[in-house]
Amino acid sequence: MKPTIIFFGNCHMGVARNALGRIGELTDHYELISIRYDTGPAVWNREIEPAIGRCAYFFGQIHTEGQEQREAVTRKLPSGCRKVTLAPSFLNSFWPFVTRDERNDRHPSPLGDIYPNHLCNRLILDFLRQGDAPEVACRRFLETDIRPLVDLDRLHEIGLAQLRRLERGKDITLAGFIADHCVSQRLFLMPLHPTGNLFAELCRQMVEIIGLRPSAGIRDLLDDLRQFHGVGAYDAPIHPQVAEHFGLKWADGLRYRHFHEGDFSHDELALRYARFDFGSGYYEGLHLFRIGQSARALERFAEAARVNPRSRYIALTFARLALDMGKIEEALGALDRVVNDQDATKDAELWATVSRGALAAGAPEVCEGAAQRAIALKEESAEAWRLLSLGLGLQGRTSEANAAARRHQWLRTQPVLRPLVEDTGADFGRHWLGWSDAGF
Repeated sequence: MKPTIIFFGNCHMGVARNALGRIGELTDHYELISIRYDTGPAVWNREIEPAIGRCAYFFGQIHTEGQEQREAVTRKLPSGCRKVTLAPSFLNSFWPFVTRDERNDRHPSPLGDIYPNHLCNRLILDFLRQGDAPEVACRRFLETDIRPLVDLDRLHEIGLAQLRRLERGKDITLAGFIADHCVSQRLFLMPLHPTGNLFAELCRQMVEIIGLRPSAGIRDLLDDLRQFHGVGAYDAPIHPQVAEHFGLKWADGLRYRHFHEGDFSHDELALRYARFDFGSGYYEGLHLFRIGQSARALERFAEAARVNPRSRYIALTFARLALDMGKIEEALGALDRVVNDQDATKDAELWATVSRGALAAGAPEVCEGAAQRAIALKEESAEAWRLLSLGLGLQGRTSEANAAARRHQWLRTQPVLRPLVEDTGADFGRHWLGWSDAGF
């Protein structure tokens, strides 16, 4: 059996494992395993236990959480294993008003807090506690000059110094990279969740430690990683005055995810937070769909789409189920409401679903155009090539249809790449584990 490379720690390490798993010259010689810090020997499966005894490289995060689990692994590592240490990365200074909002306790959700700490805002919460209506609290916050309230430069210095202390003596260090590039590149979606730019640097250092020679394949992987949005199911908004202070040009016009609620500007998300807006119907629909109640799920998705018509996530989920149930007009109506949104135009799955809907509606030209849009965004989408073939064929363009069909068949024979992020909460799979059939 192959020796193993083990990645131990939080979700950052899972992404690193899946990214390096795309390097053929590495997977030809090693089996890559990821172990989360919050799982112990009692839940290790048959894959993990023997993998520890064959470990050649152990990339292990060292921090306060997971010490017992980490020691349980390291005790079983063979003597020749190369132990590589690193600390979890973070950046606090772009989000100075993080707090805990007790309103989460009054709105229990299988997702956990519907407004996690990094989406909560201390200033807005203070205004609400003074008795302001949500709209007034949001307006007061947006009109506040934050410069007298927080020393952003000092906060930045303290955060980087803290990370450097944690990285002292570690084999992999990212504090210097963060300090040098956080202004010119988006490195974090919120204080604890890196983007692809930081993952690319992490993986570059890992590849160097393993001793792989530089190659076009590795360069392509790192380039692809830099296009990766990042981990987590939500993005923390950056205050415009914070962006101006640090010169964050990349923050201009950013829109921020709030689970599957949609993508919002800083000001829009501030108002949603003040109101504590959240469309629980969508997540109830996911649960109903999981237990086979498709008709009730579609009703909940339809309600969620009416409440939140700009969410491409909700529209996409509704449209797919509606198409499966033969409700073509309803599906196309939901897609039409979001398809021209700036962020939605970058979603290959959305365009593939538009193509599928157009095919069902007897509009092969629209089917072709939407499939082409999906392919332009995700060239390896076998489903988009299939739809393109059908759209072209229905227009009598046989030669082009056959070429697209051949591409579809070839893609189906290729190994499916493991996704960079698995079960992070973005698809809410892990939250279903605690639900009974009674749901909410």
